[in-house]
Amino acid sequence: MTNSSGELSLHGQDPSNNPLYLSGNTGGNNTRNIPNPIPSGREIFIAVNPVVVTEAEAKAKNTSADLRKLASDDEDSATKANLTINGKVHDLKTLNFRVPTEPFNVTLPPEALWGASPPGTSKAVADGYYAITNALTPGNYKIDIDAEVSNSFEKSAPWQSKVTYNFKVV
Repeated sequence: MTNSSGELSLHGQDPSNNPLYLSGNTGGNNTRNIPNPIPSGREIFIAVNPVVVTEAEAKAKNTSADLRKLASDDEDSATKANLTINGKVHDLKTLNFRVPTEPFNVTLPPEALWGASPPGTSKAVADGYYAITNALTPGNYKIDIDAEVSNSFEKSAPWQSKVTYNFKVV
């Protein structure tokens, strides 16, 4: 599923439940205009610079300790994890908003994104920089996510992502 316009940014999310989810894990430069207004009082969980490592992707390095190390090495190399909300910049590295997880199970579908295979249940760990907003009040919002990793788990080259979300809260 691609979402270059932003139309699907909240796809499958129940607008009556908190929080909504936005991700900066897209790579490259993207602007997403969310066409439908968001009800006031909602919070937004924002994955600014996340990585998820599955045993399917890690191949031979698939113990829980191996997965943790791969995810940790990725995020240890983060050079930037900035979140800007309506012009106010938050440096999540300085604020120490990094959260690693314990191992958990994910289900990979056939023809999974980013070539993860084989399909089925796979052990995974996540690590990264995350934030959650306060309940949003009515108005126009612009959220910029600016993240960089110099030693990406998934690629041999550095990874960067700049994403802008524009939306209205009513």
